[in-house]
Amino acid sequence: VGNVATDWTPAPEDLSSATAKAQLTADQATVSINNYKTDADGRISKAQADIVANANAITQKVSQSDYNAKTGELTQSVSKAQQTADSATQTIGTYKETNDKRVTAAETNIKANSDAIKLTVSKTDFDNTTGKLSGDISTLQQRADGFDATVTKVNNLA
Repeated sequence: VGNVATDWTPAPEDLSSATAKAQLTADQATVSINNYKTDADGRISKAQADIVANANAITQKVSQSDYNAKTGELTQSVSKAQQTADSATQTIGTYKETNDKRVTAAETNIKANSDAIKLTVSKTDFDNTTGKLSGDISTLQQRADGFDATVTKVNNLA
């Protein structure tokens, strides 16, 4: 060690041992590198295959924003359909209530008309009774005329 020249040189057996150690170390390094390369190549190949599979899967999937938009549209459509159904139910209920009242009123009127019809006189009975009444009125008129004549005579006498 140092910068002064000497006649000392390493013994050849020392050199071959060092060379052998260096060769052994180099061989071990080569084996390790080859093992690492094989392992790394396998992992890289697998990673590449996984990336391709994921890329294919991703292209087949809907984006989150598209999903959210469609979900929002679906929610609005369901809400609108529910509102329409609720409105229809309410309208039908109101219609039923109104019609129930109209039917009840019509039934009441029908009953009243039926009762009134039962109490009416037939045309024949009416005509017969009217004729009899006309005769009775004529008779009463004649009597009234007779009373007038009698009253006139009484007045003339008095």
